Amino acid sequence: MTTELRKILYFLLYFVTTFTTLQAQYIDLSAVSEAKIIENKVTNQKPDSLGFISSDLLILPKFESGIYYLPIVQKHAIGNRFLGVDFKNLAHLRSNLTSLNAEQPYKNIDMGSMICLKINDSSYMGILAMAGETAFSTFTLGDEGFRLDAGTFGTSNFSGILPKLTYAFGETPHEACLIAWKTALTSKALISKTALRSEKEYPEYFNYLGYCTWEHLRRNLNTETLTSIMKDMEAAEVPVRWMLIDDGYESIEDKHLLDYQPDKTKFPNGLAPLVNLKSDSGVRWIGQWWHMAGYFGGIAKNNTIVALDNHLFELSPNFMLPKMDQESTDIFYEGRAQEMSQSGIDFIKVDFQTQMFQLYKGQSNAIQAVSYNHRALEKAWQSNFDGLLNCISQYHLTVFKHEKSAVIRSSIDYHKNDENNSYIAVQNLRNSIYLGMTHWLDHDLFISNYHTGKSGTEIRAISGSPLYVSESIKDVDFEIVKPAVWSDGEILRPLAPGTLTPEVFFENPQNTGIRAVAPLEGKVATFWLANFHSESELELKLSPDDYKYGGTMIQPYEGLWSQPEEGLVAYDFHTGKAWEMNKNYSTKLEKWETKIIHLIPISDGWAVIGRPDKYLSPASCQVVKKSPDEIVLRLKEAGPFLVWNDNGMPEAAHTSVTKMSKNLYKIVPQTDAKEYSITINKE
Repeated sequence: MTTELRKILYFLLYFVTTFTTLQAQYIDLSAVSEAKIIENKVTNQKPDSLGFISSDLLILPKFESGIYYLPIVQKHAIGNRFLGVDFKNLAHLRSNLTSLNAEQPYKNIDMGSMICLKINDSSYMGILAMAGETAFSTFTLGDEGFRLDAGTFGTSNFSGILPKLTYAFGETPHEACLIAWKTALTSKALISKTALRSEKEYPEYFNYLGYCTWEHLRRNLNTETLTSIMKDMEAAEVPVRWMLIDDGYESIEDKHLLDYQPDKTKFPNGLAPLVNLKSDSGVRWIGQWWHMAGYFGGIAKNNTIVALDNHLFELSPNFMLPKMDQESTDIFYEGRAQEMSQSGIDFIKVDFQTQMFQLYKGQSNAIQAVSYNHRALEKAWQSNFDGLLNCISQYHLTVFKHEKSAVIRSSIDYHKNDENNSYIAVQNLRNSIYLGMTHWLDHDLFISNYHTGKSGTEIRAISGSPLYVSESIKDVDFEIVKPAVWSDGEILRPLAPGTLTPEVFFENPQNTGIRAVAPLEGKVATFWLANFHSESELELKLSPDDYKYGGTMIQPYEGLWSQPEEGLVAYDFHTGKAWEMNKNYSTKLEKWETKIIHLIPISDGWAVIGRPDKYLSPASCQVVKKSPDEIVLRLKEAGPFLVWNDNGMPEAAHTSVTKMSKNLYKIVPQTDAKEYSITINKE
């Protein structure tokens, strides 16, 4: 079938099966080869009954496989339930969506955000839906194929730039989606907009181990309970440096927010008793959960927030929201932020962000209302807090609004069950190419004292996720937490979020297992191998060539890594074994088993493996200076560490050196000093 005939058949089928007042059109991507943004200027266009202005059928290029990013359940349809669903063709995708019970949030509307296609082994395509100041677009898989709808989800006539999509290509799915995001951020439809991850500042408190109240306490919060927890946090085996007070503290009535201050029956003296417990040696930061609309029922009509007078409108009986203008939204978010900052709150987690879109839907212009709200929120946190954690915010309409906030929840809520854990692992890693270009990804709280506690700690360490528990501090299994942190609670982190390698990105993990990679200093590629899905033993493999994927998520992206001239050393964290990586490696994993393998370049005969008691072993040592005759290292904390040397047993003053195996040496400093530096010489 010729391309032109295929276009005609697509168009006819689309025309017949599209029962709207919109004119049937198509966007032909079958022969494109360079990155581009598609957006149109329109004048005085009336949205249809759903709030859309245009609808286009997508004609895709030939592809081998793909990933479709969309919400997969109705309850929080455009919140944290975003999943990249793999497919070989559109019939396969429909089957997979059916097996996931992926109900549409609106009739015949998927609310899809991105499509990533594997054209062949060395060419990938990223296709990203757009969200501007006053209009947006979204994907739906219909009987006729993928459709792109664009509009306001409002009722008023629209004039302006109607953003549709961007597309781009790369030699990995990561590169293709990065270029698609970079292209999207040039849109004329944007005023306030997100930025690439490298252009944002990662919050300091997320560099440390933390605690969240939600899974542990739910809404059973009060001064006495949280005071006790904070004291336990300071006295813990590893200090827990921040506490997030989640839902349950608010002053509410029938799910409507009454006041910014906490419920006086639970916190009679406000937050002061908790804030007074903050110290350099214990809990340094306290965070607070917010519902973006105030609370689940919005702001109460009888609220006590005087500044909001004349700045709210009644969406439904006693359900008040900020009016759809910048002044009203500024007053709401800035007022709350100022009051909470003055009360001692250091950062906020803002939840149910995508619900704002659903609440304003059917008003004059829902997208403009969302833009007002997010711009106000971004200004408020930047003026008053150390950071913002975005939650239930995975829909691209929201992601485009995160101007400077650098962290986003990338999964559903963590719960203590195996099905949830296996799902979360794939969701987080697949979301890396969608959400990870503009944010660091938060894998949510976890429970250490569970059989997946160790693997949960590992994946968060590999992925650069915040690390925080939600269980009694006395129940925390610090033996699995210690390999992720230093003794002061600081986390060892990669240079970029962990991601899946291209070979497994588009495959069912039940068949392939999970193969994730993250970059460490010194061009170390760290791989995390896991079997979270198959009841049968799975064989997972690595080759020396896989090293090239180490830098796929680094920004600015500089391409695939080349093989080091002197070769690679592989180090298995779990067994403590090291070997020269000059042939393929394989391991067999039972369900819930994992492996951490570091691929470390050899340079001048040296390879620094680092502290064997840390998941990210090479990240524990900084190479200050190196030559064939000596190497100078710096460690945040002294302790036994491993080096590889091709030239015989090394020596260092005030240490003991033991040969562990061929070319592998364990060096034990005779000190437990902090900020420790050591010079190691060739024998």
